[in-house]
Amino acid sequence: MSKRLSNLAKLFLLAAIFWPLSLFGAAAPYKVVYTFGGLNERSGILWVARDAGIFHKYGIDPTIVNVRNAQVGMSALAAGETIRIVSDRIGSPTYLKDLARAIVALIRAPFTGVMHFGSAGEPTSRYHVVRELALRLGMDTQRLVAIPSSDWSGDRATRPLYSALDCGLYARVTGRSPRTWLACLDEYIAERNG
Repeated sequence: MSKRLSNLAKLFLLAAIFWPLSLFGAAAPYKVVYTFGGLNERSGILWVARDAGIFHKYGIDPTIVNVRNAQVGMSALAAGETIRIVSDRIGSPTYLKDLARAIVALIRAPFTGVMHFGSAGEPTSRYHVVRELALRLGMDTQRLVAIPSSDWSGDRATRPLYSALDCGLYARVTGRSPRTWLACLDEYIAERNG
């Protein structure tokens, strides 16, 4: 009787080890669509994770889609619509191309740990970035309305009023200082006007 239990235990152990492999190993990856509205450090990580194979490692087949709300906003402003943008949350805008360059520089650097990266220059609000972009594109900014966070209900989580990043460690490790967000706007406009 004990030999029979022993054989059953072995069979159960083998089934427990190999059954999940056959169940999940042949399964098609889960198809997931990730959307983002702006090109910044939060959306950039999606591209890095995809290109590094992290999604596929965990059985995910990602489709990454930019819903282009900034362009929609600029189009609405050009069409004469009023746009309300939060003006009291201050942070470090980040151009996605600069973030990608920073990631490459960090991969090449002898560094491990957590590091901040964002554009240099005076920390600013989304309102001021959009206003500056509109001005540089020659658009009328009279219908661009600055509002306090308390008047904005579009967030699912509470956001800090000040979240500017100190990128000093990045500059020390890589020997490169981030560009100002104004220089990034100039590059974006030059590429857009191509």
